[in-house]
Amino acid sequence: EKLNHASLDLWHILKLCLWHYGIIAGFIFMAECTLSKSIRQVQRLSKKFGAQDFSSRP
Repeated sequence: EKLNHASLDLWHILKLCLWHYGIIAGFIFMAECTLSKSIRQVQRLSKKFGAQDFSSRP
């Protein structure tokens, strides 16, 4: 009984950890996606506007 109870507690802790890590991983994944999108947009903008600025500089 004691061993079973301990394993149940461990399982609950594991499930909680996995759940938290899943949420954290999801947030990180979403953040990376939005970051890469914004970086691409910035690169596009810098190509459009920055190229002219760089060429006009001596």
